[in-house]
Amino acid sequence: MSDNDWGIIGHERAVSLLKRSIEGGRVGHSYLFSGPPQIGKTTLALAFAKALNCTGNHPPCGECRDCAAIEKRTHPDVRLIQAGGSEADAGAGEQSARSSKSRVIKIGQIRELQHEVALLPYEGRWKVYIVRYADDMNIEAANSLLKTLEEPPSAVVLLLTALDAKILPSTIASRCQQVSLGPLAIDQVQAALEQRWKLEPAEAKLLAHLSGGRIGWAIDTAGDRSALAERETELSRIADLSEASRAQRFKYVDEVATRFGRQPDEVYATLDLWLGWWRDLLLMKNECSGLVTNINMFSRLSQQAMRYTVEQIHDFLKAIEAARKQLDQNVNAKLALEAMVLNVPQARN
Repeated sequence: MSDNDWGIIGHERAVSLLKRSIEGGRVGHSYLFSGPPQIGKTTLALAFAKALNCTGNHPPCGECRDCAAIEKRTHPDVRLIQAGGSEADAGAGEQSARSSKSRVIKIGQIRELQHEVALLPYEGRWKVYIVRYADDMNIEAANSLLKTLEEPPSAVVLLLTALDAKILPSTIASRCQQVSLGPLAIDQVQAALEQRWKLEPAEAKLLAHLSGGRIGWAIDTAGDRSALAERETELSRIADLSEASRAQRFKYVDEVATRFGRQPDEVYATLDLWLGWWRDLLLMKNECSGLVTNINMFSRLSQQAMRYTVEQIHDFLKAIEAARKQLDQNVNAKLALEAMVLNVPQARN
């Protein structure tokens, strides 16, 4: 397990960059951490906040008053801002936190930040503001934050997190030092789950594979066994649709489209399952079974892969991507999902 001296699993290059900025006295006033959901963006931002304010000999020591307060989310100079405004959700899984809150960071939250940054640190060396899911800012909030980024106060560091830097207005992204985080190696996630979270090897291996290198997802799921059962049930439904009637397919579309109106993040997560399943089928078809994600459904993948051609799988992967793009473009969810599900290739007997 790569568990560096910041207590971060993986992301060695990012930690090294931030560490050097502190040691060299070149701390920037704004950083943008981007990467897939539950990859460790907020965890890295909090570790950086600890390192900036730590009073121990080897920051972040994790033991001094400042480190302890930041860990408990009670430090007066370290604030976390996100849609819904509750810092209590900072430790929640990314999907659950986003789907359970209003998906908008409002201008009032940014104006409050602007008022506070004008004040000197109360206890620590630096005032640190973590804007979690900065891509959730409405246009007024983004424009307001831009003013702070253009004229940053001293002793203030703004840390933004986002799924993709390209989602944010270029005027904001260009004023931040960008730190991109990618998925961890599967064996790195497995080792961390075994050594730090004390999971049995078989369970750690399964969660590591299913996580796709997203350590946050693996940790959250380890603490919620029902999530695995729900995931497997959804994958079974996805696999079954290749043999379903048109009526059954339309019924599935109605259900998912209705969900999209209430909890769009859950539907995007479902589309990720679709992509994962069909990519696994393609791997099986190309004799790369050692790389499949859904190892707990290996037998069914193997059986189903024999019933499709490579061309059918390729074409349907494109259909899934097209549906996702249409949802991003605010195309009617039911029409986008119907087009996808009706294109599920019929399995050969």
